[in-house]
Amino acid sequence: MNKLFPLSLFFLFVCTYASAQNNLPAAYEITNDTTTYTKLPDRYWQMLEDREGKLSFDEVSRSPIAEKFHFNQVKNPQFIHSIDAYWFRYVLKNTMAHSTKIYLSGSGGHQDFYFVAANGNLTHEVNGWLTPWSKQDGLKGIGVITVELKPSEQLVVHLKASNCL
Repeated sequence: MNKLFPLSLFFLFVCTYASAQNNLPAAYEITNDTTTYTKLPDRYWQMLEDREGKLSFDEVSRSPIAEKFHFNQVKNPQFIHSIDAYWFRYVLKNTMAHSTKIYLSGSGGHQDFYFVAANGNLTHEVNGWLTPWSKQDGLKGIGVITVELKPSEQLVVHLKASNCL
Protein backbone atom coordinates (compact mmCIF):
# COMPACT_ATOMS: atom_id res chain seq x y z
CA MET A 1 0.00 0.00 0.00
CA ASN A 2 2.85 2.42 0.83
CA LYS A 3 4.40 1.95 -2.62
CA LEU A 4 1.09 2.56 -4.36
CA PHE A 5 0.64 6.07 -2.91
CA PRO A 6 3.84 7.64 -4.40
CA LEU A 7 3.10 5.96 -7.73
CA SER A 8 -0.42 7.40 -7.66
CA LEU A 9 0.97 10.88 -7.01
CA PHE A 10 3.32 10.53 -9.98
CA PHE A 11 0.44 9.58 -12.31
CA LEU A 12 -1.68 12.40 -10.90
CA PHE A 13 1.14 14.89 -11.69
CA VAL A 14 1.62 13.52 -15.22
CA CYS A 15 -2.12 13.49 -15.94
CA THR A 16 -2.58 17.00 -14.53
CA TYR A 17 0.28 18.34 -16.66
CA ALA A 18 -0.98 16.54 -19.75
CA SER A 19 -4.53 17.78 -19.34
CA ALA A 20 -3.31 21.36 -18.86
CA GLN A 21 -1.28 21.06 -22.05
CA ASN A 22 -3.97 19.68 -24.36
CA ASN A 23 -3.97 22.87 -26.44
CA LEU A 24 -0.29 22.70 -27.39
CA PRO A 25 0.65 23.41 -31.00
CA ALA A 26 1.42 20.48 -33.29
CA ALA A 27 4.88 18.97 -32.86
CA TYR A 28 7.56 20.26 -35.22
CA GLU A 29 9.07 17.09 -36.66
CA ILE A 30 12.80 16.97 -37.14
CA THR A 31 13.26 14.82 -40.23
CA ASN A 32 16.88 15.34 -41.23
CA ASP A 33 20.23 16.65 -40.05
CA THR A 34 21.06 20.15 -41.15
CA THR A 35 23.44 22.93 -40.26
CA THR A 36 21.11 25.57 -41.64
CA TYR A 37 19.29 28.05 -39.44
CA THR A 38 15.60 27.21 -39.41
CA LYS A 39 12.89 29.56 -38.22
CA LEU A 40 10.04 27.66 -36.66
CA PRO A 41 6.92 28.23 -38.82
CA ASP A 42 4.12 30.13 -37.06
CA ARG A 43 1.80 27.12 -36.91
CA TYR A 44 4.26 25.29 -34.59
CA TRP A 45 4.55 27.84 -31.80
CA GLN A 46 2.35 29.88 -29.52
CA MET A 47 2.94 32.98 -27.43
CA LEU A 48 1.68 34.64 -24.28
CA GLU A 49 2.24 38.23 -23.22
CA ASP A 50 3.41 38.58 -19.60
CA ARG A 51 2.84 42.32 -19.04
CA GLU A 52 4.62 42.53 -15.69
CA GLY A 53 7.07 39.66 -16.29
CA LYS A 54 5.96 37.96 -13.09
CA LEU A 55 4.37 34.73 -14.33
CA SER A 56 6.14 31.52 -13.35
CA PHE A 57 6.46 28.33 -15.36
CA ASP A 58 3.98 26.63 -13.01
CA GLU A 59 1.42 29.35 -13.71
CA VAL A 60 1.77 29.36 -17.52
CA SER A 61 1.69 25.57 -17.75
CA ARG A 62 -1.63 25.18 -15.92
CA SER A 63 -5.20 26.40 -16.29
CA PRO A 64 -6.44 29.06 -16.64
CA ILE A 65 -3.31 30.82 -17.92
CA ALA A 66 -2.20 27.93 -20.18
CA GLU A 67 -5.34 28.48 -22.28
CA LYS A 68 -4.30 32.08 -22.98
CA PHE A 69 -1.41 31.06 -25.23
CA HIS A 70 -2.21 31.96 -28.83
CA PHE A 71 -0.73 31.65 -32.28
CA ASN A 72 1.03 34.64 -33.81
CA GLN A 73 -1.46 36.80 -35.70
CA VAL A 74 0.95 39.43 -37.03
CA LYS A 75 2.95 39.05 -40.26
CA ASN A 76 6.06 40.85 -38.93
CA PRO A 77 5.79 40.68 -35.13
CA GLN A 78 7.42 43.43 -33.10
CA PHE A 79 7.99 43.24 -29.38
CA ILE A 80 6.03 45.81 -27.43
CA HIS A 81 8.45 47.23 -24.89
CA SER A 82 5.73 48.00 -22.35
CA ILE A 83 5.36 44.21 -21.98
CA ASP A 84 8.10 42.97 -19.66
CA ALA A 85 8.24 39.37 -20.93
CA TYR A 86 6.89 37.05 -23.56
CA TRP A 87 6.34 33.32 -23.17
CA PHE A 88 6.67 31.03 -26.17
CA ARG A 89 5.90 27.34 -26.33
CA TYR A 90 6.45 24.67 -28.93
CA VAL A 91 6.94 20.93 -29.25
CA LEU A 92 9.92 19.29 -30.97
CA LYS A 93 9.94 15.67 -32.11
CA ASN A 94 12.90 13.76 -33.50
CA THR A 95 11.57 11.46 -36.26
CA MET A 96 15.03 10.28 -37.32
CA ALA A 97 16.52 6.89 -36.48
CA HIS A 98 19.39 8.51 -34.55
CA SER A 99 19.88 11.16 -31.89
CA THR A 100 20.26 14.79 -32.86
CA LYS A 101 21.38 17.99 -31.16
CA ILE A 102 19.21 21.07 -31.43
CA TYR A 103 20.52 24.57 -30.76
CA LEU A 104 17.85 26.91 -29.41
CA SER A 105 17.97 30.65 -29.00
CA GLY A 106 15.58 33.48 -28.32
CA SER A 107 15.65 37.25 -28.57
CA GLY A 108 15.53 38.16 -24.91
CA GLY A 109 18.21 39.73 -22.79
CA HIS A 110 17.27 37.05 -20.26
CA GLN A 111 15.92 33.71 -21.49
CA ASP A 112 14.48 30.96 -19.32
CA PHE A 113 14.08 27.67 -21.16
CA TYR A 114 11.87 25.01 -19.57
CA PHE A 115 12.03 21.55 -21.15
CA VAL A 116 9.38 18.96 -20.34
CA ALA A 117 10.18 15.43 -21.46
CA ALA A 118 7.50 12.85 -22.29
CA ASN A 119 8.04 11.22 -18.87
CA GLY A 120 7.29 14.55 -17.13
CA ASN A 121 10.90 15.40 -16.21
CA LEU A 122 11.45 19.15 -16.14
CA THR A 123 14.76 20.87 -16.94
CA HIS A 124 15.37 24.61 -16.59
CA GLU A 125 18.23 26.44 -18.32
CA VAL A 126 18.97 30.16 -18.62
CA ASN A 127 20.88 32.29 -21.09
CA GLY A 128 20.81 35.73 -22.69
CA TRP A 129 23.02 38.77 -23.01
CA LEU A 130 21.75 40.30 -19.72
CA THR A 131 22.28 37.07 -17.78
CA PRO A 132 25.55 37.09 -15.80
CA TRP A 133 28.20 34.89 -17.42
CA SER A 134 28.47 32.67 -14.32
CA LYS A 135 24.73 31.89 -14.47
CA GLN A 136 24.46 31.17 -18.20
CA ASP A 137 23.81 27.64 -19.41
CA GLY A 138 24.53 26.33 -22.88
CA LEU A 139 26.87 28.17 -25.21
CA LYS A 140 27.78 31.23 -23.17
CA GLY A 141 28.01 34.61 -24.79
CA ILE A 142 25.90 33.75 -27.84
CA GLY A 143 22.63 32.92 -26.08
CA VAL A 144 22.24 29.35 -27.31
CA ILE A 145 20.96 26.35 -25.39
CA THR A 146 21.72 22.83 -26.65
CA VAL A 147 19.32 19.90 -26.26
CA GLU A 148 19.72 16.35 -27.50
CA LEU A 149 16.73 14.40 -28.73
CA LYS A 150 16.86 10.64 -29.02
CA PRO A 151 15.03 8.84 -31.85
CA SER A 152 11.24 9.34 -31.56
CA GLU A 153 11.72 11.58 -28.52
CA GLN A 154 9.37 14.52 -28.09
CA LEU A 155 10.08 17.59 -25.98
CA VAL A 156 7.80 20.46 -24.92
CA VAL A 157 9.68 23.76 -24.75
CA HIS A 158 8.56 26.85 -22.86
CA LEU A 159 10.69 29.97 -23.29
CA LYS A 160 10.31 33.08 -21.16
CA ALA A 161 12.06 35.96 -22.93
CA SER A 162 12.56 39.15 -20.94
CA ASN A 163 14.06 42.45 -22.13
CA CYS A 164 13.33 41.61 -25.75
CA LEU A 165 14.92 43.47 -28.63
